[in-house]
Amino acid sequence: MIATLPMYDWPELADANRALWECLYDAFCEVGFSPPKSLSQAEEGKGHWLQPDLMFSQTCGYPLAVDLLGKVDVLATPIYGVEGCGDGTYRSALVVPKNATFGSLIDTKESRFAFNGANSLSGFRCMFPKVGDPRAWFSQSVESGSHRASAQRVADGGADVAAIDAVCWAYIQQYDPKVAEQLRVLDWTDVVPALPFISAKSKTDEEASLKRSALNAGITDALQRPETKPLFLTGVTEKPIQDYIKLRLLSSG
Repeated sequence: MIATLPMYDWPELADANRALWECLYDAFCEVGFSPPKSLSQAEEGKGHWLQPDLMFSQTCGYPLAVDLLGKVDVLATPIYGVEGCGDGTYRSALVVPKNATFGSLIDTKESRFAFNGANSLSGFRCMFPKVGDPRAWFSQSVESGSHRASAQRVADGGADVAAIDAVCWAYIQQYDPKVAEQLRVLDWTDVVPALPFISAKSKTDEEASLKRSALNAGITDALQRPETKPLFLTGVTEKPIQDYIKLRLLSSG
């Protein structure tokens, strides 16, 4: 079996993610599953998320909507206690250099855009409702590989704008304060459902229900452990699957 937490896998959060998985491991074992003792390192991507022995992972809402729905179990949606997040929702902070003269997003046309990946809801697809295809709006669009790298690129002067997942923006302020101090939030993107927890498709509804019950129990236990506090995780909820299906509208380009 495989268990991963690839979406917020920062080195500074390794102990917190490990503590979270320890609680989830115990909860899955309690209801009869045989989860792996430790988290595996895995790249984001549907190949990994579609593994038949995937016990637990977290994915992005956009890949879920266009590639994974019906092929995995959606167990729950996390709630994060940071600015830009709500009850199972989040937004992206549109960050620019602190001293940039941009007064609003309209002023960024023909500037330079840094994004983590074209399949990312929070770093790229979230721009479609705001400006259309960012590759047409901006004069230059450069793929950085991560939100952290995008923020660094804007801070270093290699780009003018980046869309940073609200949770990652909170992490940047916590762990990269020198970068955060060189940036300001120009605007926020629209509210979308947060990054869901998933597992391989269950054979029965009963099996899927057991997974969801175990996840809820494990999260409840994890929130009592001080080691998990750096994750800013405050709970989980169930979002209507239609909320994710709507993200398919961001598939242009």
